[in-house]
Amino acid sequence: MREFIDSNPGLRSRFANFIEFEDYDADELQLILERMVEDHSYSLSDAARGRARQLFAELVEQRNASFSNARDVRNLFERAMARHPNRLAKVAQPSRTELISLEAEDLEHGSR
Repeated sequence: MREFIDSNPGLRSRFANFIEFEDYDADELQLILERMVEDHSYSLSDAARGRARQLFAELVEQRNASFSNARDVRNLFERAMARHPNRLAKVAQPSRTELISLEAEDLEHGSR
């Protein structure tokens, strides 16, 4: 937004107030993921929780201009949801726990 506002000298004068939002830290990104998982009636295995923690630490450490906060979490969650049934297709009789559990392999980074 700052780049957009600065792109036109007269644009900045049209806004009286600016609100700065700090980026989420890794713990906050983890909480957002856990809420999304819970809201969709899924759960994270311990391994998936650890993998997510690792991914978010890396994401925050390496953040650049394309860092998109909670959108990165949503994208990770949506990719995990897409991978989940593919993983379960290899299981002959998945249990209820397997049907609602996201595993570490579901959370692999992939493209951002």
